[in-house]
Amino acid sequence: MNPKYYLIFLVLFGCSITKNTKDNKQETNSFEGYVTYKFITPKPDKISDEEWKLKLKEITGEQGFVLQKNYYKSGQFAAEINSGLAIGKQIYNAKDSLHYAWQLESDTVTVQDYNKESFIKIKEIIELDTIATINKIDCKAIRVNMTIGHVLIWYNSNLIHIEEDTYKGTLFGRKTINKIKTLPIRSEIPGLLIIDMIEFKSQELDSTIFEIPEFKVVEEMPSF
Repeated sequence: MNPKYYLIFLVLFGCSITKNTKDNKQETNSFEGYVTYKFITPKPDKISDEEWKLKLKEITGEQGFVLQKNYYKSGQFAAEINSGLAIGKQIYNAKDSLHYAWQLESDTVTVQDYNKESFIKIKEIIELDTIATINKIDCKAIRVNMTIGHVLIWYNSNLIHIEEDTYKGTLFGRKTINKIKTLPIRSEIPGLLIIDMIEFKSQELDSTIFEIPEFKVVEEMPSF
């Protein structure tokens, strides 16, 4: 998977959390389990259905979308990204504040340093006076205005609870998660990308999920 493909993923989802829920109930125990997101790119108006199907096939194969499965265990974070054509992995290492991303069976890894200032700035976060039902969940919404556009985030704080300042990751993630105290049910960059939570489950995870292998080549990506 091309490292550039991680750009939007890392802006929205590079993270590690230390408190969450278990079996859909708010508890003080750290959440251990996984959350799966589905990434969908809406069809542009000026492209025919047939052209769009061919374009999606080039990017995501027959699958037609991207899946990202996030794993959480005692403040650790890992993710598997299935683009339909390749499998990638991400791990946030709390010890060095670096986010590692690579394609499976590759000898090259890209890293991001979250201690560096981001070139993507959040200008303001606006609470919207609207409620929508997404995947059978009633959601509130916020609009995050940034220097490169805006993101709509739909959430339900009663579904997965996260205490303030326990979320570690990108600046975008820290500010938005501290605001809504949960993980997004849906994140939307209008006309470009829709990211939907499709499942989450509390379960014991093997520590090997969070292990970072050795790589021959290390490439640094800009901080977000």
